[in-house]
Amino acid sequence: MTRSSGFTLLEVLVALGLLVLVALLLGQGLRLGAVALQRGERTAERLEELRLTQDFLRRQLEAALPLPVPGERARLLLFAGTANSVTFIALPPAAIGRGLHVLRIEASEDALWLRWRPLGGAAPSLDLAGAERRLLAAGTGVGDFRFQGADGADATEWRLRGQLPTLVRLRFAGGRTDWPELVLAPRLKAADR
Repeated sequence: MTRSSGFTLLEVLVALGLLVLVALLLGQGLRLGAVALQRGERTAERLEELRLTQDFLRRQLEAALPLPVPGERARLLLFAGTANSVTFIALPPAAIGRGLHVLRIEASEDALWLRWRPLGGAAPSLDLAGAERRLLAAGTGVGDFRFQGADGADATEWRLRGQLPTLVRLRFAGGRTDWPELVLAPRLKAADR
């Protein structure tokens, strides 16, 4: 019996097995690449949300405004802070409204919220009865505001009427995204009022 040219059944099965193995490896590689790409996109989205939120907070807190007192040269500065919120008067983004508004940034259990209402009435106050509310960021963890006065001491509350803190710090712990500490310096100084 003479052997004809070609492959034996065993050789074909071995080649087919190797081809299947290579196809499986390529498929797993593509799947792994797709998963890595999705994770990268989610991380980029979270970082962009973080950057936009921090930019918004920086613009708003650094732009706290004093109110002119009718009939006097003095100006009234309304600014209050607690461990989980800061309330002040500022010009809001155009999407919210025009004119001066009372703004409150609240750090709740796992989210950062913005509350606002137009500033109106003869006796301006930081009361937010009837205020609107919008989610700024979710999955932040527990937020903590700190306020630093001119003496350099840190406090969890700011109630000094007519004075802005020199620094406002916002920290988050335990969230899905690692938020770096945000340190803001309100621009108005006592001499600027």
